[in-house]
Amino acid sequence: MTLPEHTPWFTKTFGPSEGARMDAEYANLLPGLPENLKGIFEYARKGDRTNPEVRLVEKSGAASGLPGVNSLSPLTVNRIY
Repeated sequence: MTLPEHTPWFTKTFGPSEGARMDAEYANLLPGLPENLKGIFEYARKGDRTNPEVRLVEKSGAASGLPGVNSLSPLTVNRIY
């Protein structure tokens, strides 16, 4: 659920100046990401808002549908409302 090789992605997508700023902010948020996602999913689950499912994607390099992102990490989450 993270951007692989985020520095080049931000630079290519937003340019050198804005990309560097956004990449630095993203890098600062990464350490807290697992706990933040856990809280989001727990909140949604308690309110019966969603039923998260986790699947392992076994084929690497699959198109993600996101601009500038060519592959996904092995973890995908479906049905987040």
